[in-house]
Amino acid sequence: MSSTLLATANQFYLLQQKKGRSFPHHGFTPRAIAAKRFAENTTTLSLSVGFFLPTMTQVHQQLEQLTVERDDIPMEKVVTTVVEAIKDNLVLFGDKLARLAVQTVIACGLAKKNKPYMNSVVYLWNVYPGLHDHYVGETLRYLRLPRFLSSLFGPHALKSDVDVFMQDISAAAAAEDSMKRAVLDMVADSVVDMVRVLLPPWLLRGPALSFKRRLKLFGHDILMRFTVAVTKVTGAGVGRAIAGHRGEYWGEIIGVATASFLFERISAMFLDYKRAGRIGSKSEVERGRSRSHSHGKDDVKGLTSKPQKTGERGRREGRR
Repeated sequence: MSSTLLATANQFYLLQQKKGRSFPHHGFTPRAIAAKRFAENTTTLSLSVGFFLPTMTQVHQQLEQLTVERDDIPMEKVVTTVVEAIKDNLVLFGDKLARLAVQTVIACGLAKKNKPYMNSVVYLWNVYPGLHDHYVGETLRYLRLPRFLSSLFGPHALKSDVDVFMQDISAAAAAEDSMKRAVLDMVADSVVDMVRVLLPPWLLRGPALSFKRRLKLFGHDILMRFTVAVTKVTGAGVGRAIAGHRGEYWGEIIGVATASFLFERISAMFLDYKRAGRIGSKSEVERGRSRSHSHGKDDVKGLTSKPQKTGERGRREGRR
């Protein structure tokens, strides 16, 4: 990548920032961006961690369960178990590659704009996977664990790219930089999720749900991804304010980790509020019914009491 700065830092942000990053021009063509991301996610290590290892784990667990249920396992059952595990994990790995492909298409579209802000989005999206190797490697070194383990988390980052991430910036700038990637990821995931709704369930090896049910789950996933984006951006900003560039990186990860818990709490509160509203409306209806019923009884009593009085008068007059 070229080290020539495009412009002042404020050109890379929507909001005016006192201290923002200055991004170098990525210098990538759409074809180069696609080739780089494809190469990163189809290495032997990526295939092993993303496909082969989960498949072997699933086969092992299912065969172990079969041995508990029965002493002898037919060869046909073993072959069926292996084939089913391969199919399941092919769908999962294909889903991951599809999301990365949509991200890449969006990044290529932004790169064609050749504008400072779009450049910063593409640069951050392109560099971020390599930051895992750097910061996880720092943690492993501190814990005196083998440094090579960090390669399991992503490709190796260039020193120039790490230096850009380590620039002294404000918490607001860190939050906006995190938001750039979060929005790109959320849009790509939403596109793939919508395609999954339109595809037949058997093709994705999922439960046979109705289209209406799948559409409802799609809405649930959208809300969940929005929560992840908000917690990610918040974590990056707070982390940068507390602990600099390391805080920005780890704060974003902590934010993602807490997203599921917060989403469940908010959903539970919303359901409780909705349930309380339903109970309140039912009680009001019941009160209205009881009031109308009591008024009806009073009216009936009034109508029946008047003839009784006229009857008593008639009997008195007859006695006289």
